[in-house]
Amino acid sequence: MTNPLVRKIVLWSALAATLLAVIAIDEEPEESRVDTAAEAVLPTRNVDRRTRASDNRSNQTLPVDQLGKRTFKAEADDIFAVNSWQPPPVNARKKAGGDEEDEDDPFFVARRASKPLPAPTPVAPPLAIKYLGRVSDGRVTRVFLVHQEKNYATKVGERIDGLYRLDSIRDDVLELTYLPLGIKQKLVINEKTSGKT
Repeated sequence: MTNPLVRKIVLWSALAATLLAVIAIDEEPEESRVDTAAEAVLPTRNVDRRTRASDNRSNQTLPVDQLGKRTFKAEADDIFAVNSWQPPPVNARKKAGGDEEDEDDPFFVARRASKPLPAPTPVAPPLAIKYLGRVSDGRVTRVFLVHQEKNYATKVGERIDGLYRLDSIRDDVLELTYLPLGIKQKLVINEKTSGKT
């Protein structure tokens, strides 16, 4: 192990030597640095030939009149047209010249041949309600249901957990409406197996 005092002395002496070297380099005159750089890059014979050839070329004129005029082909169409993967709206096609012109376009024929996909019909999740039983006092019939481990005693028109509404109670079927989508669902009940899974 070295002594911390010896470490400090070594580090300070290295720092002092570095600073002296930087100062010694800065005191060198700038002309000598430029001269050495200029001497390092001397032109060779090949470079002289290249510069002479480029000077000769710059003195010549380019015969532009022999190039001719540029012509545009009809296939180029409109170079400033907006391009998109989306088909143009039907109204835009009719304004552009009608369907007669579009029948030559293979993309238009393919679009006409393919029918748009129908929008997917919304589907309610499976009915996760369990029927436990019913009670009737002559005027009102209530059914006992379980939804997400919560018990409900509901009558016609009441909501179950804010997701379902009981629409009708029959002997063998309960009709419910899934409220977020407005889809009607049926829960088949059997008095003999009520409360069993």
